[in-house]
Amino acid sequence: MDAGLAAVLGAGAGALATTGAAVATGWASREQARIAARAEHRRQRREPRQGLYKQFIDAASTAEWYMAMLPLLIAMANQEDPLEEPTATEHGQHSRALADDVKKAWLDVVLAGPAEVAQTASEIEECCRKLAICAASFAEGQVSSSLEHDCRELMKRFSVQLPLFITQAREALDDDGTAKYR
Repeated sequence: MDAGLAAVLGAGAGALATTGAAVATGWASREQARIAARAEHRRQRREPRQGLYKQFIDAASTAEWYMAMLPLLIAMANQEDPLEEPTATEHGQHSRALADDVKKAWLDVVLAGPAEVAQTASEIEECCRKLAICAASFAEGQVSSSLEHDCRELMKRFSVQLPLFITQAREALDDDGTAKYR
């Protein structure tokens, strides 16, 4: 092979290597920028979510604690010495107010997402709403073993969903958007 051909082939190989390196570097830079932008986007979404999740957990925890008494109150009303009417009425009104607080916080959580957190929050809100309806029935004097059973089942569901929501919220807040790139 003569020197001229070797020089042309060497220059071509060098140009190809340089082009390949430039393409690889560009691709790597683009991926790195995408990861950084995604992480920043997640960080910006995480900050408001944390406050919304906290408000929802506070409202739901308060409602859970207060409404847990409802099956016991209904069971006591079925006995010989029932509760006085104002107690049942007050419980019904307070349960409704707590369910309204949960609904207000729920709306923010559903809008903030993600989907699995919103779904669990919706189930909690549904439990609160149904328990408030049970409390209103109790306040109106509609005391029965089926009402007590319904309240107990709703409280069981509520007691499972709230810790699940907390776990899902924590995972959503920990997600920095790079999981699929690891």
